[in-house]
Amino acid sequence: MYWYYFFSFWIYISFILYYFKLISFNPLPLFILTVIRDILFIFLNSSEEKKSIITSILILRIFLVISIHYFPILYLYKSNKNNKKNNHYTLKSILFYILLFISYLVFIDYNNINLDYVFNDIDKNYVSLLDYINTRFDSLYIFAIWIIIVIYMNYKIITFKK
Repeated sequence: MYWYYFFSFWIYISFILYYFKLISFNPLPLFILTVIRDILFIFLNSSEEKKSIITSILILRIFLVISIHYFPILYLYKSNKNNKKNNHYTLKSILFYILLFISYLVFIDYNNINLDYVFNDIDKNYVSLLDYINTRFDSLYIFAIWIIIVIYMNYKIITFKK
C-alpha cells in the first residue's frame, strides 16, 4: 500500500504547506489527533506475542513516524509559544481539515480501499527493506524524495528559532 493512502502523509504535506506559508490553516489539531491515534494503536496492539525484533524496517518506520507525527508538533509549539493570539482552532482551519479528510475518504473509496485495510496494512511483514520501500513508496526514487524532504524538514524544525 503506497504512502498516499495514509492520512498521516496528507497531514504532513499540509504541515509543509503551512510551514512555508502556502496555507494559513494551522494543522496542530490534526497532529493532536494523530498523537491520540498513536497512543491508542500502541495500547491496542501491544501483546506478548507481538514482540518486535529490531530490524532496519522497524528503525525506518520509527524514524518516519517520529518525523511525520511528532517533529511538526515541536515546530508548531515553538512557533506559537509566545503567540497570544490563539490561531490553532479557527473555524476556517477546522473546516479546511474536515474537507481534507473528506477528500481523503473520497480518494481511498475511489481507489477501492477501505479504512480497515489501511490500518491493518501496518502489521504486514516485509521480506526486506527493499520490499518495504517498494511496497510503501512504489520505487526507490519516490522513497529518496520523501527521505530528503523529511530530513530537510527535521533539520528546519530542529534549528528553528522564533
